[in-house]
Amino acid sequence: MTNKNNYTTISHDAQVKNTFKKSRFYASVKELKKEEGTGEFLKELKEQFPDASHHCWAYKIGINEQQIKQYSDTGEPANSARRTAHFAGYRAGGAN
Repeated sequence: MTNKNNYTTISHDAQVKNTFKKSRFYASVKELKKEEGTGEFLKELKEQFPDASHHCWAYKIGINEQQIKQYSDTGEPANSARRTAHFAGYRAGGAN
C-alpha cells in the first residue's frame, strides 16, 4: 500500500553554476513550505544576480490535490527554459 502523503524534498539550500557556450547558468534551490515565500526568494536571487539577462524559475509546493505548480521563462524564447526548470523537480520526484 502506498502512502499518498510521502514526498521527496531538498535537504538543504544549494546553488550551482554551469558554463555552456560562454554563457553562465545558475540554479538555486530552497525548501519552501508555503507559496508566500517564493516572492522573497526570487527577489533575493535577482539582487544576487542583478546583471542576469533572464531569471527563469519553477516551483511545486504541496502534494496531492493541494499541490501548487508555477513557472516562468521570462525573457527566453517561448517555452525554451520552462520545460527544463519545471520538469527538473518532477524528475527528482520533489515537492516544496
